[in-house]
Amino acid sequence: MGEVMELARARREARRLAVPLILANLAVPLLGMVDTAVVGHLPDPADLTAAALATQLVSVLWFLFGFLRMGTTALAAQAVGAGDRKALTATGIRALATALAIGGVLMLLSWPLQFLGHLLFLPSPEVAAGFDQFLAIRLLGAPAALGQFALTGWLLGRQDARGPLLVAVLGNVLNGVLDVWFVLGLGLGLSSVAVATTLSEYAGLLVALALVLRRVRPGRAEIAAALADRPALTRLFRVNRDLFLRSCFLEGSFVAFTVLAARQGETFVAANAILMTFFTATAWLLDGFAQAGETMIGRATGARSAGSLHLAMRVAFEHGLVLAVLLTGLLALAGPSAIELMTHHAAVQTTAHQYLPFVIALPLVSVWAFVLDGVFFGTGRAEVLRNAMALALGLFLVSAALLVPVLGGTGLWLTLLLFLASRGVLLWWSFRRIGGSRALAAPHGSG
Repeated sequence: MGEVMELARARREARRLAVPLILANLAVPLLGMVDTAVVGHLPDPADLTAAALATQLVSVLWFLFGFLRMGTTALAAQAVGAGDRKALTATGIRALATALAIGGVLMLLSWPLQFLGHLLFLPSPEVAAGFDQFLAIRLLGAPAALGQFALTGWLLGRQDARGPLLVAVLGNVLNGVLDVWFVLGLGLGLSSVAVATTLSEYAGLLVALALVLRRVRPGRAEIAAALADRPALTRLFRVNRDLFLRSCFLEGSFVAFTVLAARQGETFVAANAILMTFFTATAWLLDGFAQAGETMIGRATGARSAGSLHLAMRVAFEHGLVLAVLLTGLLALAGPSAIELMTHHAAVQTTAHQYLPFVIALPLVSVWAFVLDGVFFGTGRAEVLRNAMALALGLFLVSAALLVPVLGGTGLWLTLLLFLASRGVLLWWSFRRIGGSRALAAPHGSG
C-alpha cells in the first residue's frame, strides 16, 4: 500500500513540475516559429532562407552552451536534496557569471561566425547578405540567452517550474508583438525580426533575474566567496566539461544535417526550416518530462535515495510515452495545415508536405533518449552522455554517407531518425551496464 501511495505522489509531483515546463518549452520553439512565419510572408523567398540558416547557427551555439541550464539544474537539485542552502545559492552565482562571460565572448565573434556560416551553408549572394545581418543582430543577445539558461536552470533545480514558464511566456509574447509590429505594421525588413528576438531575450533575462532575487539576495561577500571557491569551480567545470562535449557531438549531427540539407537546394532548405520548427517543438515538449525527472532525480541523488530515483524514472517514462503518442497524432492531423500557415510559397509547401511523415515519426522514435538524458543529467553522469552521443554521431555520419548520395532528402531524414533511435538504445545499454537506479543514487559530480 505504501509503495502505491509513493508512486501516486511521484506521479503528481512529476505532473506538477512537467506541465509548466512543457508550456515553457513550447514557448522556446514558438520564438523561432513566429520569426519563420513572419519572414515567410516577406516578398523575397531568400529572406526565409537567410533567416533559417542564421537561426540554425544561433540554435547550434545556444545548444552548445545548454550545459549552463542542465549542469546548474543538476547541482542545484542535489543541493536541495542535501539541504545545503549555501551550496544552492553559490551554484546560481557561479552559473550566471559563467553564462555572462561566455555570452560576452560570443558577441565579439560575429565576423568569424559569419565566415563559418558561409563555409558550412554555401549561401547565394542574395541569401548571404541577409544571413550576415540577421546573425550579427542575434549574437548581440548571447549574454541574455545564456544568462536565462543559468537562472532558469537554478529555479528548476530548486523545484520551481513556474518561474521558467513565466520567463518563456513573457519573452515570447514580447517577441511576437514586436515581430508583427516591425514587419507587418511598420513594413520593416528582415533585420527587424532579429532585433525583436534579441530584445525579447534581454527582457526574459531581466524577468528571470527578478524571480531569482525574490528567493535569494546574496551579498557582495557571498558572491565573492562563491566565485573564489576553487574546489567548487573545479567541480562545476568537471560537471560541465562532458556536458559541453556531449552538446558538441549532438550539435555536430544537426550541423551536418543542415549542411547536407543546404546542398539539396534552397527550396529544400526553406521547407526544412518549417519542418524543423515542428521537430524542435516536439523535442522541447518531450524534454518537459525529462526535465521534471531530472529535478526529481537530482534531489534523490542529493538525498542518496535509490527508491526516489527509481520512482522518478518510472513516472518520467510513463508520462513521456503518453506525450509522444499524443504528439504523433497531433502532427499527423495538424501538420499539413500548419505548413500552409507558415509560408505561401507553393514550391516550399510541396516539399514540406513530402517530408512531413518523417517528422510525424520523430516523437515515438526520440522519447526514449529524452527521458534517459534526464536520468543521467540529474545524477551527474555526464561522461555517459558524452560517450553515448559520440557513438551516435559516428552512426549518423556513416548513415549519411551511405543514404544521402542514393536517396537525397529522403536519405537525410532517414539518417536523422536512425540517429535519434540509436541515442535511446545506447543510453539504455549504458544504464543497464552501470547497474540501474541503485548504482546511480550516489551523487556523481565529477563528470
